[in-house]
Amino acid sequence: PMVDLLEEFLRGWSPLERTVAAERLFAADPISIRLLADQIGADIGDIRNAQRSVEERLLQWLSSSGGEPVTRHLRELSEELGAATTIDTLIGAHPDHPVTVPSLKAPLWRVLITFFTDRRLHNGWLVADDPERMRWQTREMLGDAPTLDDAAVRLDRIGIRRRSLRAWLQSTPGIDIRDGRVLIDPSLPPEGPAPAPMFGGRSELSEEDGSTTAGGLPIRRRPGAAHEAGAPRPEA
Repeated sequence: PMVDLLEEFLRGWSPLERTVAAERLFAADPISIRLLADQIGADIGDIRNAQRSVEERLLQWLSSSGGEPVTRHLRELSEELGAATTIDTLIGAHPDHPVTVPSLKAPLWRVLITFFTDRRLHNGWLVADDPERMRWQTREMLGDAPTLDDAAVRLDRIGIRRRSLRAWLQSTPGIDIRDGRVLIDPSLPPEGPAPAPMFGGRSELSEEDGSTTAGGLPIRRRPGAAHEAGAPRPEA
């Protein structure tokens, strides 16, 4: 199982490296370096060095034979989930996904999100393309009131898989599903996507703005930081 594979890999890390990984890279609410230093009584420079070490270890492992099962799983997930999927769909895509990785205090699916360097979280959707453009394309492709089956075939071309089809359509402004057909309201301009249904009815994830660490791993901002005017980037 991938959880056991990750846990075995993490056993060779120092306690500080595991703490930085759990609190900085894989947490739903990543903590700042200064606050983490205060909490654990560590030097800020030591935490920065530990984070760089963690990033390099992860990247080397993912490109090695030891991490190949996880890398292969990421490729399979990319194809299966397409260009846009909800967190619920990601969680349900494999029985290991909701299982917690003990050293990281995070479920496997949250760890995998961080490993995706070509995707970001946007209003509850994990997307690999510009969601604004995808919404516009969706309305353009379905203007003749197709059936759901026809809509699934067409939208597969832009990466919307059948398992995410209904949620995608229902969260796209100006689209209604009635009597098995997809109807477009031309009076409503294609605006930004509405939030996807969150797992368990809770919105626990901060948005991913696509920024990455120096090594290429995504690192999430603290909630709201990406949208505060003039807000500084998280210390890395």
